Amino acid sequence: MDTQMNDKMQSDVFVDALFEEEPPVFQAEQFKIFGLSSLLYAVVYTVCMFQNSNGITMPVWIAATIIYTCTMMKKLSVTTCGHLRKGSGFYITVMLLIGVSTVFTDASYMVLLNYIGFF
Repeated sequence: MDTQMNDKMQSDVFVDALFEEEPPVFQAEQFKIFGLSSLLYAVVYTVCMFQNSNGITMPVWIAATIIYTCTMMKKLSVTTCGHLRKGSGFYITVMLLIGVSTVFTDASYMVLLNYIGFF
């Protein structure tokens, strides 16, 4: 009976901590980091990809995606010691090469395969 009661108390503490509101100052600080970065990325995406899904700005968009993703991972402390995992450099290079190959082809099948490879 005591074990059930302790489990219930622990789960209540977890739920309370889950729904605990953060102070407004902390939320404003988080918005400066994540909200403004996301807004900047959205502007870059719009400029690069608006009615131009396989144009010359595709590598620029891919580079912006890589920078945005790495920055967010660093801010969220997903990376270890601020460095990417082993093998990430290869993946980033392949993403950039796919972006360049998208610029140099007009075959819709190849562009589709490049998008699949990118994502």
